Amino acid sequence: NSRFEIAIDFWEAVRGCEKTITVPKFRTCESCSGSGAAEVETCSFCAGKGVIVQRQGFVTMQTTCPQCRGEGRKVKKGCETCKHAGSIRDDGTVTVQIPEGILNGTMLKLPGQGNKHLGRVGDLYLLIRVNPHEIFVRHGDNLTYVLPINYSQAVLGAIIKVPALDGEVELTIPRNTKNQAFIVV
Repeated sequence: NSRFEIAIDFWEAVRGCEKTITVPKFRTCESCSGSGAAEVETCSFCAGKGVIVQRQGFVTMQTTCPQCRGEGRKVKKGCETCKHAGSIRDDGTVTVQIPEGILNGTMLKLPGQGNKHLGRVGDLYLLIRVNPHEIFVRHGDNLTYVLPINYSQAVLGAIIKVPALDGEVELTIPRNTKNQAFIVV
């Protein structure tokens, strides 16, 4: 599995969109079959057993070999193709449908679009970051717009045009509206 993050603008999140992105991916190195080694040798510290046996009187302790970490063999010569990593970068493009109304921080799972390792292909997890809008602030499915009004509009009430997703709408400000009041359109 792999993870990638993309940023979309506010309107793309509201309306949904299709994005084609280049994703850094990795695949198993064919030269070394993912081992990172061109040549391996038997570990001389544990004689290829992967464990070290220590005896003190009647007590016998067996521990994992610290030289080969229990493998029983060590890298004699590293793979030059993958520079000892076992994998090679193999970027790919992915086209993804971003659903309308997607929230900032949503993680989309794209099955079979991740890294390839030993014949298996993982999933790609795409983290969506929504760039903020210049006047709207999103709270779940609701949009907030800060509308400064003057004292007489707050006391006497007024009808004001305010921006909305699809143009402008008229908003009725009731009489005696308090500071920081929420009015739902």
